[in-house]
Amino acid sequence: MKSKATLKLWFSNLNLLNKSLLVVLGMQLLCSLVTSGLYYNYSAKSITAVHAESMNKDINLIKGYLESQMEQMNNIAYGVGTNQSLAISVISYIHSPSIKKYVELTSTLMDKLIEIRTSNKDLISSAVYFVGDQFFYDYLNVLKPESDTAAMLRTISDPTYAFPLILETQENPFFKDGGKVIPLAYRYKQENENTYLIILLDVEKMQKKLSEYSNAGELILFDGSNRSIFGQRLSTNEIYQLHAIEPTTTSYTEVKIQDTKYIATLALMESSGWKIFSLKDEAVVLAKIKNLVNYILLVFLIVYIIEGVVLYFIYRSITRPINKLANLMESQTPGTFIESFNYPYDNEIGRLSKAYGRMMQEIREEEKQVEWEQKQKRLAEIQALQAQINPHFLYNTLNSITWLAIDQKDEKPASLANLLASYYRTSLSKGQEFISVKTECEHALNYLKIQEIRYTDVLTFSFDVPQEVSDYSVVKIILQPLVENAIYHGIKPKAESGHIHISVRKKDETTLEFCVEDNGVGINEENLSAINKNLHDGLFHSETGYGIYNVNARIRLTYGFEYGLTLESIENVQTKSKIILPIRQAKEESDK
Repeated sequence: MKSKATLKLWFSNLNLLNKSLLVVLGMQLLCSLVTSGLYYNYSAKSITAVHAESMNKDINLIKGYLESQMEQMNNIAYGVGTNQSLAISVISYIHSPSIKKYVELTSTLMDKLIEIRTSNKDLISSAVYFVGDQFFYDYLNVLKPESDTAAMLRTISDPTYAFPLILETQENPFFKDGGKVIPLAYRYKQENENTYLIILLDVEKMQKKLSEYSNAGELILFDGSNRSIFGQRLSTNEIYQLHAIEPTTTSYTEVKIQDTKYIATLALMESSGWKIFSLKDEAVVLAKIKNLVNYILLVFLIVYIIEGVVLYFIYRSITRPINKLANLMESQTPGTFIESFNYPYDNEIGRLSKAYGRMMQEIREEEKQVEWEQKQKRLAEIQALQAQINPHFLYNTLNSITWLAIDQKDEKPASLANLLASYYRTSLSKGQEFISVKTECEHALNYLKIQEIRYTDVLTFSFDVPQEVSDYSVVKIILQPLVENAIYHGIKPKAESGHIHISVRKKDETTLEFCVEDNGVGINEENLSAINKNLHDGLFHSETGYGIYNVNARIRLTYGFEYGLTLESIENVQTKSKIILPIRQAKEESDK
């Protein structure tokens, strides 16, 4: 809890307050007795820290600007990938790459590439688009006669790369007079063909724009592979010094470059891995304070005396209410919480007292939550026992129907009754809550076979369950509600034949992923977001499929809230229901 952490921090610091006060006073007394030369060193560090703080602010402004621009370019690229008219033109050209289709695609891409270029004139040099091995650009630049588009295409076609792919700084690979650029590559999947958008960032424009944020400092920019984007040339040892700097917003590092000592700060862009270094000549920073040393020392001695008196009264005003609060907390016992500590001022101690009140309230609420969960668990156990009565009776009755059908030599009713009996046998599972993956898949298979008899020539299905996962243990009946949901909300409204595919795989060494995929009507984005939000929040909405919420609730109550169910869907294409569970070894054998 945040409130509890705040209290721990305050009280750990409180124990050191007496010693810290004495140390501060002693250090200030020592500083008042040293020579002006030694005090100059102290003052120099203070001034350097002020400049470093300013540099940190500047460099983080630069970082924020670059990250916002990168996000804007990612959004632009996303817009290109989701542009329907462009997608239609690309797919049409892929299917029949004629001159007419080429001209149509060029016309569509021309507007989009010019729009990308003009969206950020401060950074973007140009943009190009690849469809297969065909290269498209906006014709506002002049191509290099030796432009090797095939080499660029081979680079960005490497399947091991993640996108957006930020390539190294290079001379413009496509156009004359382009200068140095940084290519940003984006990949799109159109039909079975990969298409690529490459946005070229102009390094010179970037350096000029970023210099507007730097207060008389020098900027050096490295990419995610520690390759220089712009800035002065450095030796290997100087580069090593820079890369040893830790990113921070409050301090700085001193480095020596070409016999000059610099104040250096670093900002790291997490999204791209770029490192932005700001350097400022330390001699320039300290030039104005040399004549102020003696005056500052005199002022310091006067302030020291006043400060000693003031600190004493501040110390008393801080420790008195905190000690009172500490005594109050030590006196607390379960069931007799005092939830408030009255402090009239809105300062750090006032916030501490409010944090204490919030912590007490959170403890009370957690106790209520635990009590509610215990009641819900007992209620669920009672309901589960009640729910087993009817399946037992139905299971025994279905066995009787099976034998009667066999006696009458009517195989189809016998098969149907036998499938339904097997279905309820898994539902009962001898009262066990956990079954093997294999048994769970057989339960879903029995349900699908029953539905296949009911919806002849309308429903097909397939399974992909590796042997390595078949013996793992899972909470029972998690696939059948998803299959039922796929049939009634996906395939049946489609009014034509549909297919359901069920797969189980190890997502990693600790988790399993179950997937039920159908090619039905899908779910629109608004409803999909609402359903996934309800699943995340643990809410029930029967009008959108009670079964999926039931499955999700049982999984989270059994394994924890980090596991559960999510949906993915493309309207009129497909829907995927994915379950994430922890890997557990089976504790029971399937009912033979």
